[in-house]
Amino acid sequence: VTLEKPEILKGNFEINFQLMSLTQATELHFAMEKEKDLYDVEMTISANTNKIKLYKNKLLVLEKDAILIKPNAYYSFAIRHSEEGFIFVVNEEKVLAMHIAQTPVKFAITLIGKPNQPAAFEIRDMVINPLR
Repeated sequence: VTLEKPEILKGNFEINFQLMSLTQATELHFAMEKEKDLYDVEMTISANTNKIKLYKNKLLVLEKDAILIKPNAYYSFAIRHSEEGFIFVVNEEKVLAMHIAQTPVKFAITLIGKPNQPAAFEIRDMVINPLR
């Protein structure tokens, strides 16, 4: 399942939302497409481990442990795009930062389940605000 903002986002902005995983194993992708580059943040959520990976054009750029996200609880997410670059925040903890050129982007969230283990999540209160 993919949720995509059809309009191109320009300038400085922040996307805020609450997310709750409804299953024990979920793979979330937060993608930003900038000109010819695709940045994909992959967040693997499971009972055993939570990893976050950053890909640029399908090449792994960064991998690290992520904040533990348990099912059936809401977590706040913020994705910032500014002169400082791209910042990914979960529950007010910066989990990923990368300097990328400030150009217009398209944004999407994708949910991927595992074989014999469907994935589900709930998103609420999604807001896209300009940053000053």
